[in-house]
Amino acid sequence: MDDIRNWKRQRLMRYAHHLVYIACLSGELNEPDCCELCGKEELLVAHHDDYRKPLLVRWLCPSCHKQHHVDLQRSYRNRRMAIWRG
Repeated sequence: MDDIRNWKRQRLMRYAHHLVYIACLSGELNEPDCCELCGKEELLVAHHDDYRKPLLVRWLCPSCHKQHHVDLQRSYRNRRMAIWRG
């Protein structure tokens, strides 16, 4: 069951990334000049909070993007521990 769930999630992720790429090429979606969190002007990454909304992205620099995922993992672990502890 987990394999099917992971496969569907991976497929949705690839589809969302592809749509962002196409939208950027067509001019429908424009990459800003700086990171939404820290304001650095460097290469930005389109971050999806929800892959079911593929064109709703936040533009983050690589360091903010990495830190965001670290924070997500930490909060996920904390929620699981809270459920386990009851």
